[in-house]
Amino acid sequence: MHARGVPDPGSQNEEVIDLQAMLADLELLVNTESPSLDVPLLTASAITLASVVARRLGSAPAIIDGPAGPHVHWSGGGTPKVLIVGHHDTVFPVGSCAARPFAVVDGRAMGPGVFDMKAGIVQALHAVASLADRSGVELLITSDEEVGSLTSRDLIEARAIACGSVLVCEPSADGGAVKIARKGTGTFEVVVHGKASHAGLEPEKGVNALVAAAELITTAVAETGVQATVTHTVITSQDQARRRGFAGSPTILVNGSDPFEDPAAPAAMACRLYPTPEGLRGVPALRDLRRALKRVAEG
Repeated sequence: MHARGVPDPGSQNEEVIDLQAMLADLELLVNTESPSLDVPLLTASAITLASVVARRLGSAPAIIDGPAGPHVHWSGGGTPKVLIVGHHDTVFPVGSCAARPFAVVDGRAMGPGVFDMKAGIVQALHAVASLADRSGVELLITSDEEVGSLTSRDLIEARAIACGSVLVCEPSADGGAVKIARKGTGTFEVVVHGKASHAGLEPEKGVNALVAAAELITTAVAETGVQATVTHTVITSQDQARRRGFAGSPTILVNGSDPFEDPAAPAAMACRLYPTPEGLRGVPALRDLRRALKRVAEG
């Protein structure tokens, strides 16, 4: 990123890029915790985000309530032409910001949710703010992307169809390309049932559901391979998750009692498919996003 007044060779928008303003917005969003499925915190995050949108774009967005937390939608008016999609929920649990608050170290912004994807939200906001004509542009920042976008899917589809073109401000991989498409995601739950036995006297007569699930995971990994972009996540049980404070975590699907106390208790394995990371990074990408917006807006 380049601060206002610092030349960026080849840039056409250095006069409207203010690094300190972007960092201030990013700090505010990052330090506003927004773990997936925590509706009170996501509500506070949506309100904070809406205030930033209103300040940067000159008009207030709509806050759309949902069972997994509120979504934030802004429109520049006119005929819809391009939708910018993002999300304000993160995978980080409550307390992460207190333990690791926003900071800039050696020129790098750090903190829970900086990479995925609050920096992308800030870049999108400032890119749109740099446009002289914002008509036709919409922003949709959802609250449940990290848990499968189940409550925001209909809204995303409706606005994407209405706009016709979509840009996704998720973080980029090497190269910093702007994202213009996404893979789908799917969440699969596998429930493994064990067989009870006395752990001290007759362990050989029992089947531990966690051990069986672990064997299943190694088989699944071998079958899917790296190219499938399958992430195998947490194995746990309902009682264990509740006692250890994991209840409601987006990557835990639970069923049964504690398998460490009852080997026959069902254990659930949650597998989540993530899209390949491609897309937006840094001021060059901000410039590319602005140009892409102009191309779409001009037809």
